[in-house]
Amino acid sequence: MDILINGQHITIDTALSLPDLLAQQGFQGSFALAINGDFVPKSEYASTPLNEGDALDVLTPISGG
Repeated sequence: MDILINGQHITIDTALSLPDLLAQQGFQGSFALAINGDFVPKSEYASTPLNEGDALDVLTPISGG
C-alpha cells in the first residue's frame, strides 16, 4: 500500500498498524498527527486504519527563541 508521510511516498505492508508504522519511521515522544488533514488523537492511533493513498502529517514540537 502506498501512502505519504510528511510529503514522502512510502510503500508499507497492509497489515502494519498505525502505531507500528510510526515506530518504524522513528517517530517517538511528543508529536501531533493528522491523516488527510484531520487530527488524530493519540488515544485513537491503535484503532485508526490506514488506507491506500493516505497522507500523514507528523508534526514534532520545536523549541527555540
